[in-house]
Amino acid sequence: MKHRLKAYMFFIGFAVLGCSGITPCDNQKDLPRHIACIANPIPIERNFQVNNQSHKILVAVIDTGTDYNHPELMNHIHFELDANGQPIRWGWDFIGQDGWPSPYIGRRTINADQELAFIDGLIEEQQPLSPYLDKRRNVVQEYLSSAWHGTSLAGLIVHGQKDIGLLAYRVVPPNHNLSVVQNYKIKILEALIKACRKAVDDGADILVMTSFFHFTKTKNFHIYSKIISIKTELEEFIRNHPNRLFIASAGNFDGYHFSGDNNDDHIDLPAGIVADNLLVVGSRSESGTISPFSNVPTAPINSLFYPGENKKCIYPRHMLSLRERDLMLFMALLDELMVGNESYRSIGEHLYQSGKMNFVTCFGTSFAAASVANACAIMWIDQGERISIAKIVGSVKRSSLQK
Repeated sequence: MKHRLKAYMFFIGFAVLGCSGITPCDNQKDLPRHIACIANPIPIERNFQVNNQSHKILVAVIDTGTDYNHPELMNHIHFELDANGQPIRWGWDFIGQDGWPSPYIGRRTINADQELAFIDGLIEEQQPLSPYLDKRRNVVQEYLSSAWHGTSLAGLIVHGQKDIGLLAYRVVPPNHNLSVVQNYKIKILEALIKACRKAVDDGADILVMTSFFHFTKTKNFHIYSKIISIKTELEEFIRNHPNRLFIASAGNFDGYHFSGDNNDDHIDLPAGIVADNLLVVGSRSESGTISPFSNVPTAPINSLFYPGENKKCIYPRHMLSLRERDLMLFMALLDELMVGNESYRSIGEHLYQSGKMNFVTCFGTSFAAASVANACAIMWIDQGERISIAKIVGSVKRSSLQK
């Protein structure tokens, strides 16, 4: 029991501080071949050509990667195919630098003996947990980095509409030091611009982005000029592609109000860009009130508010679907173990029950934006080439007031 307590103590510190002691935490680059197949699984066999031909519109998810083998997404995935109709690429992973933007994170090293002992103990008591705790994957880092996020967005974007095709672009690093928040987000923004360019080249009609940056520092801040440069480049790119619809979430910052008035001390990317073909989405409740967590875009930003609370979202296969409430219960179980009142069995059972869930309930402007993308895609499909971006945006704005 002594070594198990040590493992638990290690895991608690990891969960709270976000540092596993693994050197380095894997970001999918340069993985050994047998590990790479875990982070970037081979597409499950399906009729790739028929699926591609059924997609009447393509929506790009620019986020943390998407589980392209998920049962509810499989037939929506729009692969690039070779002459034999087999997939050779799907979107792009700007973190792993490959054509498979999967949310799963491989473990480059196996130095974390305590964490691995912890996983062994859980699997020993609850064998069905083994798919969720594959030691070739950095399963704890997957949880801490919200690697599930892109898959949940993709589920809301397609929402059972079989003729919506999906592309994905992974731009959020799972392993950067979050104490250097500004530089971390600069890297995301640089990848975001590259992802937008590649998505347009790949034929995306709608590009969905979450809000990656909120900047409130003074002009002497050391990355000020870089932020201004990125904003200018992204704004120019969006405006130069008027036949593409860009959708960005307003972000979650406890009701922060922002506008596209070129106040350089308050820069929001991409949500702060003003363009006719960029739609910024805030969250509201089903009763119509603005969600307390939602940022509030104001004129001249092209924006609307859409239901973003209690969203039923899918989750990547074989990834622990712990939400905040589950995490609190989980930590309570660990505390009980520390004083000898709990066992591996009860914790294993808790994790297994959480892992079995086919969905999670989510809150946030990202999920509102994904639902808006679904509404826009359906309208685009129904109207065909006759409809303009302006008409789509106007119609969705009007319908959002009635939902």
